[in-house]
Amino acid sequence: MLQCTQAAANTIRSMREQQGVPESYGLRVFPSHGPIGGVAVGFADHPQEGDQVNQETGERLFVAPEVAEELSEYALDIVDDRAADGVDVVKRLTLVRTTDDI
Repeated sequence: MLQCTQAAANTIRSMREQQGVPESYGLRVFPSHGPIGGVAVGFADHPQEGDQVNQETGERLFVAPEVAEELSEYALDIVDDRAADGVDVVKRLTLVRTTDDI
């Protein structure tokens, strides 16, 4: 199952609060249908049928069945990136390969 680091959970919580999304919502990870594929994320009020649900860090994470197996060896984490101005630091969700000690 896709895991979530505590740093990512803290950032997800902060994003949810900044956007005024209710605490009961979770972050859904689902297939991106853009030109390069991959996954996308967005807040959802409930899991879709077949979604895996992870609440280990206190934030609800819904993983679509189409990507659940592929992401089972990964965790959502946070990296600090430079903003376009080259000065400000922005937090970005990323996927990192895991071991059992997350």
